[in-house]
Amino acid sequence: MANEIIFGPWVGGVTSTSAVIKAAIDSNATAELILSRSATLSDPARLAPSGITATSQMRVVAFTPTGLPPGTQFHYALKVGGDPPTIDRQGRFSTFPAENSPASFTFACAGDAKGGEIFSGFSNHRVYDVIREEDPLFFLHLGDIHYDNIDSTQVSRHVKGYRGVLDTDRQGRLYREVPLAYIWDDHDYCGNASDRDSSGRQAARLAYQQCVPHYPLVEGSGNVAIYQAFTVGRVRFLLTDARSERTSRTEPDDASKSILGARQKQWLKDELLAGRDRFPLVVWVSSVPWIGDPEEEGDDTDAWFSYSTERAEMGSFVEENGINNILMLCADAHMVALDDGSNNRGVTGAGGFPVFHASPLDRSNSVKGKPFSHGIFAMHKGQFGLVTINDTGGATLEVVLRGRQMENELVTHTFDSPR
Repeated sequence: MANEIIFGPWVGGVTSTSAVIKAAIDSNATAELILSRSATLSDPARLAPSGITATSQMRVVAFTPTGLPPGTQFHYALKVGGDPPTIDRQGRFSTFPAENSPASFTFACAGDAKGGEIFSGFSNHRVYDVIREEDPLFFLHLGDIHYDNIDSTQVSRHVKGYRGVLDTDRQGRLYREVPLAYIWDDHDYCGNASDRDSSGRQAARLAYQQCVPHYPLVEGSGNVAIYQAFTVGRVRFLLTDARSERTSRTEPDDASKSILGARQKQWLKDELLAGRDRFPLVVWVSSVPWIGDPEEEGDDTDAWFSYSTERAEMGSFVEENGINNILMLCADAHMVALDDGSNNRGVTGAGGFPVFHASPLDRSNSVKGKPFSHGIFAMHKGQFGLVTINDTGGATLEVVLRGRQMENELVTHTFDSPR
């Protein structure tokens, strides 16, 4: 039975009433999902796949339980063929608190894991156990889930990267037991500094949709960018695709040079504007650094400050519209770094929104961008972030940012939002 499961299951796309669970099984096998409120899987519901993508080697099955009660823990396992459920691959998740209602919760975030053929294997660092043991509501992966650098036109080659991630004991268990929200960066898209001209662009997009349990993509399905959004309580999360729509970083830095592309940028502006009036906090996930000076860092650095025209456009939009409820999360630079907004200066010179870097899971350290009000920590692997939302229903909510290196706290900052 275990041999009939090729990779997974893993859980993501969780809302207050639903979830997405995906796995790959043998091409000749059938599967159903066993779902229960009990860790023993007693009195379960049994779900057939809501979607199947078949190849000659495997079938990727998707399960989408709906109509679930908010704030409730569920346990699940796959039943393949006529065998009992695979208890050794049992997973769990909790539905989110009801949308638009006050709710306090903690989530984890991090990016940049080594892994792939150039490393002769995928990441199995103890940091994944440490994150799981924190019992966050979900894990927000900030990009580079592997470093396989796959710029292939074959979907199967990109699928192989996800299989390698899930074949590891610690990562596989984390993604089975803690819901995932994941946006790629370059090394898990099409390779270092990859962009919309990468030959593997379409294949990477299709593989992501096939394998990853994700939220509905704004542009639908097929050969589309993977930006998406979700809501937890009174907090809105915006996951931007900083790779598959971007122009080359070596192009002249004018209005035609873009990280987001026209459609995604307009969507982001619309979300930020709507979120100003609807949510106390909007979390903008950017896989690449925001704070930095191209004159100091280099104008072709793989970061927002190398797209300074578009960065100024977005900064001006935030300032001009009085949007003061943003928290940005970043990775790509292999460091923990935290700025309270004082160094995130817009065109008026005023301080802006807080920026929190959480990386690397287990890549070597590197620094990109500066300065940060609360410092830069680029000394160790096993670095990640914890974000706690304390929401009692008032006009503002409290946000606590904690940068960690394994069990050790590196930096912390607390602020109220809106600011």
